[in-house]
Amino acid sequence: MNRWVEKRLGDCVSFLSGGTPARDNPGFWEGEIPWASNKDMKVSRLHDTIEHISSDAAESSSKVVPANSLLLVVRGMALAKMLPIAITQRPMAFNQDLKALKAKEGISGAFLYYWFVANADYVLSKADEAAHGTKRLQTPTLEELRVRLPFDLSEQDRIVSQLEQIDDWIENCEKRIELLEEAARLIYTEWFVRLRYPGHRQKMAGTRNLPSDWEASTIGAVTSYLNRGVPPSYDKNSAKRVVNQKCIRDRQLSLEQARNLANEVSSEKWLQKGDVLINSTGTGTLGRVAQVREELDSVTVDTHVTIVRPNAGIFPWFFGQQLLRMEALFESLGEGATNQTELKRDRIRDTNFLLPSPQIMAAFDEKVEPMIEQIEVLKKQITQLRQARDLLLPRLISGQLRI
Repeated sequence: MNRWVEKRLGDCVSFLSGGTPARDNPGFWEGEIPWASNKDMKVSRLHDTIEHISSDAAESSSKVVPANSLLLVVRGMALAKMLPIAITQRPMAFNQDLKALKAKEGISGAFLYYWFVANADYVLSKADEAAHGTKRLQTPTLEELRVRLPFDLSEQDRIVSQLEQIDDWIENCEKRIELLEEAARLIYTEWFVRLRYPGHRQKMAGTRNLPSDWEASTIGAVTSYLNRGVPPSYDKNSAKRVVNQKCIRDRQLSLEQARNLANEVSSEKWLQKGDVLINSTGTGTLGRVAQVREELDSVTVDTHVTIVRPNAGIFPWFFGQQLLRMEALFESLGEGATNQTELKRDRIRDTNFLLPSPQIMAAFDEKVEPMIEQIEVLKKQITQLRQARDLLLPRLISGQLRI
């Protein structure tokens, strides 16, 4: 039988600190080295980062760790609710809000990654308060965490392989979704931006440089419903759900953070397949767009989200693609003070909308609909895989389930 031992985390890893290069030196921020911060720590496998630095910057104020290193957020508001940790997929630098964990001899860094995921509540319970209510995990505290793991490195690797196989499947599904989304965007761009749609060699209409049977319209003119959602009351036993701003990210709608709703809801506020949702309050999330791409049962949105429903003459996937392209515009249309920014209904309603001929819209939807259907299938597969992983993870990482 494989022997399991308990160790201090400090006996399993070395901790490395990062830093932020001087912002007033443009040469530091024109390089090709990924530089990780809290903003990047939303994924488990970190392939790239928002910002990049030069080799001079890395030498002066940050460290570069190799691929397959662990990066852990040790300071930030996120630690109040979750434990952001990731495995680097390429060499990268990182800032002072993160720590890099370098596994010592006989220890699998990937096993420790899954240990952190399985024991997130335990680790977060050790966080203390820093300035302005920010949570902090101090290195001496982390060093004293108790980690139970197989004594034999090969046994650690066998456990990791079981979990990585599931994560590989998840990542493969996510990449396929990205490719399908990109394909739909490229078709839209080719047809409706470059005007290279089927049969496009036809006379343009006047100074607007549009095909003769197309027109410039507004979102309000092509919608049957445009309104905010409900001020929610919650009931964990209810079958009704309400979508909030956190459910709309990366142009996708996820119901994982939707909450159970107690309210009575008028019929027009129940989400329908083809509806477009726009985050409409607050700096940071305002302007985000997602489309409802499946039939939903008793799901609505709260008052921070606007429902935009195409009318019967507008084909839904064309409608969705056009509004998805408007995220930056919607964000710019917000009004009000910082953190109180509002995207009012009339600003959405009066936004320009390109209205092609019904035949071209129909042809676009016919081409794109199979892609969208495949995306929804893949999203369901990801949900099932995550459920399977979350069931196996604590049992494998604790030794309750032997392989």
